[in-house]
Amino acid sequence: MRVVVERSGGFAGIVRRGEADTSQLDDGTAQQLRNLVSTSASADTTAGGASSRRDGFCYEVTVEDDATDGTPQRIQLREGSMPAGARQLLDGLLR
Repeated sequence: MRVVVERSGGFAGIVRRGEADTSQLDDGTAQQLRNLVSTSASADTTAGGASSRRDGFCYEVTVEDDATDGTPQRIQLREGSMPAGARQLLDGLLR
């Protein structure tokens, strides 16, 4: 499974991009990514509230998994409304 993370927004509006292949990650990190994608795909993570701050980060996660029909799965996560631990996980992929 290949995961691409793109972070945009923030005060400066700089876009950062990172990617990883779960076969090259440790088992714990790979499983965290799978869990994040499966739980976030069904949730509305772009709802307003604190997450709609102009200077907040927005993450777009694209997952390409050979086990599916080959169609990339995309989810959007906003700072302030994403699942616990997700920001640390995604920021790790951006390094």
